Amino acid sequence: MVQFYSQIHLIHVIAVSLSGLALLLRSTFSIFGAKWPKVLAVRILVYLIDTILILAAISLIVILPKEIFENNWLNLKIFLIFIYIICGFGAMNAKLKKPSRIIFLLFSVAIYFAIIGIAIRHNPFGWFL
Repeated sequence: MVQFYSQIHLIHVIAVSLSGLALLLRSTFSIFGAKWPKVLAVRILVYLIDTILILAAISLIVILPKEIFENNWLNLKIFLIFIYIICGFGAMNAKLKKPSRIIFLLFSVAIYFAIIGIAIRHNPFGWFL
């Protein structure tokens, strides 16, 4: 499977980009009252993108040499993904007041870029190296 690393990595990067863009657009428009972010077709598209993202990530974990994960960057990345998901839920939660949703969205964006820095640098310090 190592021979497919480049293709799987490209799929992963595209899925990460689409997933982050989808959260940003859906949350922003939802916060300001748009109805389309909650439409079933849009939600299914997001689920499809996120499923592809997870499958590509798992494939990369399986094919990469284990030594690359020794400094725990992947553990931190996975932890931050859970926090990112929670913040994303907060940003999309129509029951919360607009200021709270905006704060959740800002945290989501900050965490998203932290995760990208950690992934690119393969280091828990990410962009701060």
